Amino acid sequence: MHEEMITKGLTVQVVDTPEEAPMYEDSWKMLRIEKAIITAKGTVNGNPTVDLQMIDADGKQHLVMATGGVLEMLVGAVKGVKGR
Repeated sequence: MHEEMITKGLTVQVVDTPEEAPMYEDSWKMLRIEKAIITAKGTVNGNPTVDLQMIDADGKQHLVMATGGVLEMLVGAVKGVKGR
């Protein structure tokens, strides 16, 4: 496992309508989340991590590993947008 590949932060962009959302070109590959695995004490400090197992249209498997804090921040942003 490569420590530098674990998602520890990300940029969040909020738009109000589908027209404001990005139009993705063919250079972006769609992935579907198949499973999320939460490891309760996944970090050295004992905090949760989340593995998102994904698959593309060709059946190739992909993995995103993230800290629980990143996903908590993302959920908080979604709740904030929903509540406004």
